[in-house]
This record gives sequence, structure tokens and C-alpha cells, in this order.
Amino acid sequence: MSPSDVQIGRRYLARIMNRLTPVRIDAVASDWWEATQLRTGKPVRINFVQQLVPAPPEEEPEEPAAADDPVRRLLGQLEAAELVLRESDVPLTTREMIAAMAAKGYWTSPRGKTPHATLHAAIMREIRKHGLTGRFRKAGRGKFTLRYHAQRARREPKRFRQELP
Repeated sequence: MSPSDVQIGRRYLARIMNRLTPVRIDAVASDWWEATQLRTGKPVRINFVQQLVPAPPEEEPEEPAAADDPVRRLLGQLEAAELVLRESDVPLTTREMIAAMAAKGYWTSPRGKTPHATLHAAIMREIRKHGLTGRFRKAGRGKFTLRYHAQRARREPKRFRQELP
């Protein structure tokens, strides 16, 4: 690509900090181009034409997923872990949760090498932050369960005993 091929208003992928970032060229100066990062809206200066790659043509937007359908909408790692634990009757380790999330299609690691460690840290951070009002609780060494599962399991036997003659 030559400097004369760069057009104002067109979208490109720019190499910024060794990553390809979508940008829109806003203005041209004598030796550089002023652009805006599309994800963050921050201004950026493109010094060399070698930093730019033409962006692929925009695809037609897909129909939006139903917000109430937890499988179809895009889930985060903690939301997917909550779904897996909700469907499970026993406490799970983070490795088991990651495997179940991938098998059910709820969430997959983008390219991380240790998603189980990331999930463990996120769950522990939520337990520390929210305490007794949080979604998760530790059920043993390296195992987690949902807090309301544990409370329901403790309450149900008492209720059933009261109903029996």
C-alpha cells in the first residue's frame, strides 16, 4: 500500500503496540495520518503507511440473540460458570467448569493458556467482594458451588420434616 492509497473516512486495521486495531482515518498531515480508534474512540497518529492494513468489508449484522435465552446470548466467564454450577448437583473445580462450559457451548477461552486459573481468581475475587450476598461459595479445597444451592439444601430437609405427620 502506498501513501496515496490511504483515504480519509475509510476504515483500516492499524498496527498499534503490535496489535491490529480498527481505526478510521480522520485527517492527513504532512508526514502522518490522524485517526480514531473505533473501539475506544481515542485519537491516534499513524506515522507509516506500513502500519495500515485495509479492513475487511463489513459483514451484515446478524439478528440479535434473544436476551432471555442464556445459551444464545454472549456470556462472560463468570456467567457461564454460574450456569454450569446451576445445572450441576455437586461442587465443581474450575477445570471441570471450563470443560463443561466448552462442551455446552456457553463460553470458550479466546486464546488463554490457563482459563481455569483466571476463573478461580475471578470467583475468589467475587467471594471476597460480595461475601454472603455473592453468587459463589467455596465447597471444599478447589471446589465451588452456588451460594443459593447450599442454602436451599440446608433448608429443604427442615421443611419436609414439618410437612410429614
